[in-house]
Amino acid sequence: MSYLPILINLATCEELQKIKGIGPKRAARIISYRNEISEISAPTELIAASGLSPLQVKELSKQIDWSPSQELVNYSSSTVIFTLLSSIVTIIFSFSHIMISPTTNTQYVLNLAIILVIFSACGNVIELFRGRKMPFWGLLALLLLMTGIFTLSILVLLPSTHELSPNIISSLKTALVLLVLLNFIVYLNIGPSLYLRYQLAKGASIRTLRIAETLYGYTYIFLAFISFYILIFLNSELWYEELFSLWISFTLVLNGFEMLKGTSPFLFNLSSMEANRMRFLLRQETPYERPFPKPDRTTIIGNFYIVLGGVILIATFATLLLI
Repeated sequence: MSYLPILINLATCEELQKIKGIGPKRAARIISYRNEISEISAPTELIAASGLSPLQVKELSKQIDWSPSQELVNYSSSTVIFTLLSSIVTIIFSFSHIMISPTTNTQYVLNLAIILVIFSACGNVIELFRGRKMPFWGLLALLLLMTGIFTLSILVLLPSTHELSPNIISSLKTALVLLVLLNFIVYLNIGPSLYLRYQLAKGASIRTLRIAETLYGYTYIFLAFISFYILIFLNSELWYEELFSLWISFTLVLNGFEMLKGTSPFLFNLSSMEANRMRFLLRQETPYERPFPKPDRTTIIGNFYIVLGGVILIATFATLLLI
């Protein structure tokens, strides 16, 4: 006799207890997780919510239907706004650099690279409105972007090997810098959600999520120094370097104040449901897995964010006055 899989996100306490290894206490924990945190979308969450071991969850996964009871919550409003605007600008700007009548192989390669970047931006827009566990469009967009940017970089770095005119090379350098800056904005906003959804779908360890949270916070500092470098050495007397610097300065200050409240930049860029899910997962660390606690580190980095953001803001206005 065959049994239908149990809907993990709709099952009652009694129905959950029909699953091997789940008793009254674990069933109550699962329901509490569903009510207070989010729906269970992957084995990783069931492990955290129920206290079952990874091996137990693997054995009983065939008894479970992971379908959500409602449409998944999409990305946070700020992520949607910045990603959408950056993607639209990327599409429009990229179209303006396509060569209408290519005559050489290099020109065809240039067009192909630009088309890949355009498809990448379109993929990010699609991903914003697709409530799915596995961010397929977001991951595909990232792959297309990396391929397109790498190809454009080769064309810029090796001008002696192709048949593009100096004017086109100069325009291409400007386009490359702008596209890189635009996509920094895209992936700093959408990146945390993409990474969390991907890791949950494939069953990441809590340690991996903790490392990602830490590295993401330091990425802002890296981009701050990139912004300084661009303002000083690569300023093209156009508008986008200053706009990027303004964005990174305000973002640093905003994230800095959130860090003083105890919220990491990674969590701050997640939707409220995803942030709750992430916090719950990170609380599952054992004393042996948890890094040595340094309660002052978040405060120090938060203050550094605020100061660094203010310095970049001053440098940006100084640059604007000198143009």
